Amino acid sequence: MKKINKQKIAEIYANALLNAEKSAEEAKILLKQTQKLQDFLQKSNKTIEYFSSPLISMSDKKNMMDMFCKEQKFLPIMQNFLQILLENNRFSQISAIMDEFTKIYMENCGFVYVTVQS
Repeated sequence: MKKINKQKIAEIYANALLNAEKSAEEAKILLKQTQKLQDFLQKSNKTIEYFSSPLISMSDKKNMMDMFCKEQKFLPIMQNFLQILLENNRFSQISAIMDEFTKIYMENCGFVYVTVQS
């Protein structure tokens, strides 16, 4: 079986999240929620370790994720997406996936990433 690199996995999951949204407004909310999640993960670096740990049961991870999503008032799409990442053991790649989601969203809105050198 061919092994897929981490960047491609991030693209696949990011596209899945973007394609799951129902409207442009919902996509905008998802963008804000991904940024909120990224900020939280940067402040709490143990969170990714917790949700990626094989020592913690899947039911405990899912319960914790449900509480977190409700506390953050995440859309059901985002909550389901995070649960899928847990089930597929991809939570360790959450940062790359969220970065890719932001990139794809911005490109779809007509923004282009450039590098400026002077």
